[in-house]
Amino acid sequence: MPERPRVTGHFEDANDHSRPLFFAIGRAVVFAAGLERNLQLELMRLIGERAAVEGALQTEQGRRALSRRLDKLDEMTAGQLLKKLRTFGLPAELEDRIEMQLIEGTDWSIT
Repeated sequence: MPERPRVTGHFEDANDHSRPLFFAIGRAVVFAAGLERNLQLELMRLIGERAAVEGALQTEQGRRALSRRLDKLDEMTAGQLLKKLRTFGLPAELEDRIEMQLIEGTDWSIT
């Protein structure tokens, strides 16, 4: 068995044993960021639509309040965003698409 790099305070070049792990971690990070961004965009759309229906966009105060609500989404994790999305009563089709993204993304990040 080839010697594995030891853990140090600096980076060692990837070898044949560690390279697949680094790629899997990288894919997982990219997938998580993409999923989080998609959840943010969908939530922004739903919040914006609700604000428009409720007439909140007709006043400066309403537009500022909406802006603050949308800004808070940047601080939320994917799990928090999904939980908030579910409060909007997601259609079953959208819920299924999100779950499929999670499953397919997990499969993709591991391979």
